[in-house]
Amino acid sequence: MDNKTKNISKKPSVLKFSLGGFSQGTTGIELVGKEITRFTMGFQYTEVLCSPTQEDWDIFLRALSTHNVWNWEEYYMDPHMLDGTQWSLKIKAGSLKIKSGGSNEYPPEFDGLIQAIHDLVKVRVFDD
Repeated sequence: MDNKTKNISKKPSVLKFSLGGFSQGTTGIELVGKEITRFTMGFQYTEVLCSPTQEDWDIFLRALSTHNVWNWEEYYMDPHMLDGTQWSLKIKAGSLKIKSGGSNEYPPEFDGLIQAIHDLVKVRVFDD
């Protein structure tokens, strides 16, 4: 475990991620108590996906560090595209926190975050 993940609390106190846009709808995940739920904006739809174990959280938090998520910029934007895909990420785990998002632009290791989420919840939430 690297120095950034060594001193993280047992699980994040905040985890919320959403991805989508006008034409495809927006889907997300959120930590609610001990459970991770999936939500679909505009449809008032939620479903419990899982209750991660401590080992699941450890693997997830290491993946975030591996993919440099803690150092992402606050916002990424492609100024040449008006509609499309927006995303938002908010995580707080001990002294580490990240609030980032974007519109049609992504950090270099964005796909690593998506894979880490899929590994954590053990189901594909977001399409390629």
